[in-house]
Amino acid sequence: MAEPLSLAASMAGLISLGLQVTGGIAKYLDAVKCRNEELSAVRQQNALLTDTLATIEKTTGKLIHLSPEVADVTKRNFDSFKDSVNALEGFAAQLASCNVVTWRSRLQDKTAKLRYAFDRPKLEQLCARVKQAQFGE
Repeated sequence: MAEPLSLAASMAGLISLGLQVTGGIAKYLDAVKCRNEELSAVRQQNALLTDTLATIEKTTGKLIHLSPEVADVTKRNFDSFKDSVNALEGFAAQLASCNVVTWRSRLQDKTAKLRYAFDRPKLEQLCARVKQAQFGE
């Protein structure tokens, strides 16, 4: 007969494992469910940031005549910001659904939807990088 303490410890371990698995599944399903909204928000943010980048680029050209040092610093920050936005935009495009309706594209779209939970941390990392470049945090 098994010791009651050993049996209780085994049961507690199984319950803990069950809770961890359940939490992981819930997190995965949430990511799959929220995929379209998150990618839409990223695309909208990128569109606004791209407009901001175009405005900064136009303004930087005017600053060269006033202060070459300020223009140089602004250009370096602008380039860093632009690289971050382009990286985020490229990754979001990889995750987005395609509109072609072949069986292969549908399979790729389903695979992308199922993989999104695993790609989500990279998307969040790129968003944080853009935010850091944008606000200098």
